Amino acid sequence: ITGDMGPNELPFEYAIHLTLRGAYDDNIGLTHANRLDDWFGEIHPSLMLGFGDVKNQTTFLAVAYMPSFYRYDDHPDFNSDAHTVNLVGGYKTDDVSVRVSQDVGIFKNIVLAGTTAERSSLGTVNGRTDLDVYSTRANASFNVTKDDFIFAEYKIYLVEYAQPLVSSELYAAD
Repeated sequence: ITGDMGPNELPFEYAIHLTLRGAYDDNIGLTHANRLDDWFGEIHPSLMLGFGDVKNQTTFLAVAYMPSFYRYDDHPDFNSDAHTVNLVGGYKTDDVSVRVSQDVGIFKNIVLAGTTAERSSLGTVNGRTDLDVYSTRANASFNVTKDDFIFAEYKIYLVEYAQPLVSSELYAAD
């Protein structure tokens, strides 16, 4: 869509995308037995806004929002929504580079397991659940000389499942 809007005269960069698709799936539950078939439609818009030098990623800040909506004709209990947000920013010169990013994914009613035994052990009826994922990264680099540099990075990765599933957290630093 963005390409059809002509030259950008705004003080920020932007991109607008839209994907619409429909398809037939002969196994919407991803099971080996008792397969369910259905037609589904997906609506997947996205919007990106960026400030500064987004193209070269020197001094910039950009945010993207990408929701996705699946709808089934005969099995609405399989409908699902996903919301993904990415925020990234950076500062870069010849000697210093700093970059920070945050990703958030919120997924509602997604497929986790295919077999009946797998679904039973998850405590879900149809093998579907809600899931939130958060990923944060921050890093910095400093060139001490043309051959030596100092680099530091911090990462956080959080996965939060709906009950009764177990969530996890990872914290790391370099």
